[in-house]
Amino acid sequence: MGHDEARVTAFEGPLPIPYTAEEVGRTFADLLATFDFAAELHELGIGSLSLFKRRQAKKQFTALCIALWHVALGKSFPNDADAFFTHFLATYPSLVGDRRGAEKMRELVMRYDALVAEKKDGDFTKVADIITETIKLAPTEQRGQQLKLSLRIRSIYDLIFEKLI
Repeated sequence: MGHDEARVTAFEGPLPIPYTAEEVGRTFADLLATFDFAAELHELGIGSLSLFKRRQAKKQFTALCIALWHVALGKSFPNDADAFFTHFLATYPSLVGDRRGAEKMRELVMRYDALVAEKKDGDFTKVADIITETIKLAPTEQRGQQLKLSLRIRSIYDLIFEKLI
């Protein structure tokens, strides 16, 4: 096989489809908007009358989902994951601006991003522990909820990964 033939065969098959940070971020933002975290709140024993705890838990789960998305990006777009993630952080409405809420949400996202970066998609036990501690469940409730919650987090991650593009 000549030199020119080798070049031709190297490009046979489908070429990778380039995605932009805007496209990938928009797809994730649309998915994130569909999450109501009802199952997770139920697993934590947070009823509809616990408005403060519900709001706090939803913020925790939203920030966690963004961090989980970063892990999923790393698996599917190893060369572009950080650029896509950074673009999302700079453009997603609840993370943008100088408002106190946006600043706190960015801090939460970065906290969970660092936490999930430790084990990637290998183990969500520590993440579940942090959520139960943050929401201030009683210690007896925490132990029982931790395993269920880590499995729910796995399900969320799997959905995010499946719907990445």
